[in-house]
Amino acid sequence: QALPPSSDPAAAAKIGHGRKLLSFSDSRQDAAFFAPYLDRTYSRAVERRLIWEVVARLASDHPRFEDLVIPIRKAAERAQVLDEDDGAKRNADRVRAWLMREVLAVDRRQSLDGVGLAEITLAIPNGCQVPPALTDLGFTESEVFDLIRVLLDTVRMRAAVHLPEGVDITDQ
Repeated sequence: QALPPSSDPAAAAKIGHGRKLLSFSDSRQDAAFFAPYLDRTYSRAVERRLIWEVVARLASDHPRFEDLVIPIRKAAERAQVLDEDDGAKRNADRVRAWLMREVLAVDRRQSLDGVGLAEITLAIPNGCQVPPALTDLGFTESEVFDLIRVLLDTVRMRAAVHLPEGVDITDQ
């Protein structure tokens, strides 16, 4: 970001404002690994930043998965991370994939949930009754629901979740 934007108007209108990065390596194997690695990790950081901005803005409403898709899609299109010309449905599907990568994050120490910026948790349905066996053991209603959330979070971490429409499980 400290580099000046490109003087070419066409390049300056793109993501990164036409800035380029030049990297040197001692081996072809390292060089072949570096470009896709940098692209992947930088893209994830940009996606997480967009997700975080929307989550922080909507935090008081306790948004659910689908509540986040349209605001993130619009933010990504404004930031030119997603191309508006690709269409709202395609871009919404890409945002759903971003969100699912965050829900199933294998890089826990870098995920929004793992660093404590956002909490991914189960929404307890209205009218859900506390099992009497647990209250008989001395648990309060809130403790029972906390226990359920913790147990189901272990299931989520093992990727036993429902995939939203438009998200391809085989996508890298």
